[in-house]
Amino acid sequence: MEHCASASPKVPVCRSPRSFLSSSRWVHRDVKPENMLLGPRNELLLSDFGIAFVTQTSRQQTTQEIVGTAAYMAPEQLQGRPQPASDQYALGSVIYEWLSGDRPFHGTFTEVASQHLFVPPPPLRQKLPDISPEVEHVMQTALGKDPQKRFMTVQAFARALEQASISQSRMITLADDSPTYITPLAPPPPVYTPASTYTPTPPPPPPSSLSPYHTPS
Repeated sequence: MEHCASASPKVPVCRSPRSFLSSSRWVHRDVKPENMLLGPRNELLLSDFGIAFVTQTSRQQTTQEIVGTAAYMAPEQLQGRPQPASDQYALGSVIYEWLSGDRPFHGTFTEVASQHLFVPPPPLRQKLPDISPEVEHVMQTALGKDPQKRFMTVQAFARALEQASISQSRMITLADDSPTYITPLAPPPPVYTPASTYTPTPPPPPPSSLSPYHTPS
């Protein structure tokens, strides 16, 4: 079985330095979730090497029987010319599904095969708006139609995805730790309550200096 490590808490990828997939000539041809097992230390194990084979040199290469699982098959594998980069494409399709919860392509075998050959996979950002451009770029590279334009090895793909995932995690952490500024609300204006109407009592008149008048008897 092939050991796999984790590129991020959510994305395990195969990258053992002495692994089957690290060989420049071996092709598994059926990398898919059903062929991945969980080991005792929570590591992924790649199984089912029944259709794996050693690639030939360019001079000796002949068209191979088309075998594998259509949902994860690389364009060149669908054309009967699988190569190590085909496993990278299949792994990229698996990780695409893990990240987004959906496969890149759907339909009958013919429809899915045609999409693998000619249609770019939908950008992950359409389904995961918060995914970083770095992770998107790594995934689009691994899922490129031309095997020569993918990463040199599956291990290179794993390292690139790990670095992109770490960068995104740091960005999320920084965003969570940034201070939040709250503009204080202005105090409410004082409520004016009119005082009760008060009418002062007028003072008594001053005493008169004149003597009272008496009528003579």
